[in-house]
Amino acid sequence: MAMDLTLRPATPEDLTWVERAVRRCPQTMAAMGGFYGAAATRMPPLLGPDRELLIVLLATEPVGFLDLDTDRETSDGIDLTYFVVPGHRRRGVGLAALRALVAGRPDRRFVAAVRPDNVASLALARAAGFTQTGSDEWGDLVLVHRGLPSSASGGPSHL
Repeated sequence: MAMDLTLRPATPEDLTWVERAVRRCPQTMAAMGGFYGAAATRMPPLLGPDRELLIVLLATEPVGFLDLDTDRETSDGIDLTYFVVPGHRRRGVGLAALRALVAGRPDRRFVAAVRPDNVASLALARAAGFTQTGSDEWGDLVLVHRGLPSSASGGPSHL
């Protein structure tokens, strides 16, 4: 099945959509430590110099987001949080978004922390090429997608 999926940088207007989408999914809001779903006045830092928020579009409809924390110099790569609205989760949107992200930045490493009981997110990360490297201080499993050295990446980013 071909999918008309694109990733684009979030705009301030997208933050309202992100807040509503996460609020409608209580399990996700709890899993993300309560930061998402907070009042919109707390969300603009996501667009700051150390965070990059990408909106996942299916055709022209926002159906998810990828939150990249680039401020973690001590981590094994860019911290990644991913979210797809429940109605699109079983349609391959999350997998396509993760694959587009890592393909578009082949020289970067990404790290995702996933609760051990979140079987769907673990399966999604593994299908996108992430491998488990251990666990963090909260007991979440740490999965890493290792990028290629910049000389082997074959050219510029596609995102």
